[in-house]
Amino acid sequence: MKLVEQFHLEPSLIEEIEVFSPPSKYFQDNISDLSPEETQTLVNLLNKYFLKTKLREESLEYMQQQYEMAQRKYVDLFYFSPTGYFILDRDGQILESNLTATNLLGYPNSAIVGKRINNFLPPTDGQILKNHLKLLFNGERKTICEVSLIHKNLNQRDVQLECILWPDEMGELSRIRTAVIDISERKSLESQVASQAKMEAIDSLVGSIAHDFNNILHSIISNTEYLVHGEELSEDVDNHLKRILDLSSRAAESITQLLEIGSQAATQKIYIEGQNFIEKIKPTLEAFIPDLVDVEWRLQDESLSLNLDIEQIQIILINVIMNSVNAMPKEGALTIDLYRERPSSINKKKFPASPTGDWLVVRVTDNGIGMSPEKLSKLFDPNFDIDKSGKRRRLNLLRARGIMNQHDGHIEVDSTLNVGTSVRLYFPAHELVQPNYLPPSQGEKHNRFDGRGMTLLLVEDEISVGESFREILEFLGFKVIMANNGKNGLDLFNEFSCEIDLIITDLLMPEMDGETFLKTIREMNSEVKIIVASGNPISKKINDLYQWGISGFVQKPFTIQTISTVFNDAFCKFQEVS
Repeated sequence: MKLVEQFHLEPSLIEEIEVFSPPSKYFQDNISDLSPEETQTLVNLLNKYFLKTKLREESLEYMQQQYEMAQRKYVDLFYFSPTGYFILDRDGQILESNLTATNLLGYPNSAIVGKRINNFLPPTDGQILKNHLKLLFNGERKTICEVSLIHKNLNQRDVQLECILWPDEMGELSRIRTAVIDISERKSLESQVASQAKMEAIDSLVGSIAHDFNNILHSIISNTEYLVHGEELSEDVDNHLKRILDLSSRAAESITQLLEIGSQAATQKIYIEGQNFIEKIKPTLEAFIPDLVDVEWRLQDESLSLNLDIEQIQIILINVIMNSVNAMPKEGALTIDLYRERPSSINKKKFPASPTGDWLVVRVTDNGIGMSPEKLSKLFDPNFDIDKSGKRRRLNLLRARGIMNQHDGHIEVDSTLNVGTSVRLYFPAHELVQPNYLPPSQGEKHNRFDGRGMTLLLVEDEISVGESFREILEFLGFKVIMANNGKNGLDLFNEFSCEIDLIITDLLMPEMDGETFLKTIREMNSEVKIIVASGNPISKKINDLYQWGISGFVQKPFTIQTISTVFNDAFCKFQEVS
């Protein structure tokens, strides 16, 4: 019997043995014809062959194990990757989906596979993806687009889809591997940056317009008051003039509110210990809380100071408390806290930094009806606090946020429907400092100032505004010297320095601005009283102005009563904070 027949060797195996010996000897002859030496040689050859075959089988088994391990790793990487993945066919049908992708949609994997991806996209986004898939099959190596995925609860989440062609079981590039990257946080940050840029542009525009309107209103109010306080008028004319004054005052208040929203309204900040601040305004706040409401004051003694405008923050807290009272049943519960909060990673992300490190937080919590997420999302809309009758009831939170921005702080609101609402005001905390002096209190009423026998240098670049101002000052008894810019003002001060008792200056002027004029005057004379009168928002400069030694500040437009208050404050000592 021939070797091929006895061992059933296949042609491919015969080639292995041919390497060791001529084939004719072993594959054509019968085994019985072989000599002992040839038989031994054949046995050796077969041993080598079977050893090699065994090694090949072991190698194949090892390769199979490695392949299965790689397959398991791929499955783990695919299904448990932090990046979402879909495998799509040409028509956008989902063939596979990993855990992250299914979580983004809120459905189990079985409810997703077999559906078209367009079922989970808004119509316009579905068309965007369709166009990108066409590009892939037209030769594009990779396409990237941004769309919104519709979650099971109907909320939408911004994602980035990165698509590349993917092989099927036959190795053909007939499928699409789609990486799904959640970019909702990035989009939110981009929106915040865009919103901030928009607000800065609006702030700049509002400031410019406010300056012009304030100067116009100043002239209107000054001329009208001059007539009202001048010669006796008929009752009818007097009523019309008072109506003009009333409307002008309302217009001025509206401009102030716009400036507060834009964080540009003038503030008069002082340093005051946190607990002392709450105790100081506590009687005023309690006046707005009905007797049936249970109030708890929780003031932690942190021995830290706040730098704030007491009146503005008191207005915010009054309105927050009024909102809480209106949202509670008659016998509700209200808690007012003061505590220290150290920066957290969340705070640092939302609000990059407290200028001083830690925050002092004033928190007002009620057990009222609370708000739905939809209503909470609109909380800082300008018209949020307008009721159905269209009458504005209280300070809107957009304005409150503007005021908090002026204090380098921020405002946060949490609310749960039928549970209650918590409003938190965050202020940069300062190490305890001695209470400083209050700037002039323009809210305190004084008698009309008597300027008789006093000489006043008025520095104002707008002629109509300056003339109206001069008439009011002369009505109060001052002798007025007029200058139309800072340079002219310096020349006149040098000429009449022995006579001048008081200087009133604008800030925005040609040739020499008010700040340069102010600093130069202080270098020449440290005693003369200086008052800044500006129609421009100067919230960020007002503390610097007081440090440079001004005796007062008045925001245009103003009334005779207001300027009299400033004059009275300028010629007496500041009131020390108690």
